[in-house]
Amino acid sequence: MLASFIARTCSDLWSLLYPQYCAGCTDALQYSENVICTNCRVQLPRTNFKAGTGNQIEKHFWGKVKVESAVAYLQFLKGTEVMHLLHELKYRGNQEVGELLGRMFASEYESSDFFSEVDYIIPVPLHERKLKIRGFNQCDSICKGISEITKLPVLTGGLKRNRFNETQTSKGRFERFTNTADLFSVNSSLLKGKRVLLIDDVITTGSTLEACVNPLNEIGCSVRVAAMASPID
Repeated sequence: MLASFIARTCSDLWSLLYPQYCAGCTDALQYSENVICTNCRVQLPRTNFKAGTGNQIEKHFWGKVKVESAVAYLQFLKGTEVMHLLHELKYRGNQEVGELLGRMFASEYESSDFFSEVDYIIPVPLHERKLKIRGFNQCDSICKGISEITKLPVLTGGLKRNRFNETQTSKGRFERFTNTADLFSVNSSLLKGKRVLLIDDVITTGSTLEACVNPLNEIGCSVRVAAMASPID
């Protein structure tokens, strides 16, 4: 009891001197809260997409590439907590955000069959040059969080980005398509005939993920897709 009281007192004092803030709403974190406050964890807007039901994300891939199922976890809107979380992860390098989102996503989808019979979790890779500049791939931490819950292995060497292409953010649908043609290649000795779960942080038009899925389809992979967020119509 005394040891617990001392630990709590020391923690409270540390929080007073060096306060930590929620990566979503920027409010001060309370005792026992970590990275994201309790209110944000509860209130973050879920898409509630169910895999294999023809949801909005799965429709991105219809008639383009073969995807077994696809989901997005959260609704992305500019200026919201979801945007702040993803910017904290992608542009400020807070990998704890990615790991926590991965754990939250996996915990909420674990009761479905979305993770069943998956051989590998694969993050959408960065080009070697961009990885060197940024120092990390934001999708790696998301995969780590998912793996902690599902116990599925993460494979980072099976899918490779071939070109250091420009950002897709300001491009139209046709430009995105031409910009991602033959963008990725796969290690067939590792992935031929495997079931994989492809992970991205945000999905908009789905063109980058399509470019990932194409070479996976060609070697007989069964592909599922998950993104942490997506704009919802």
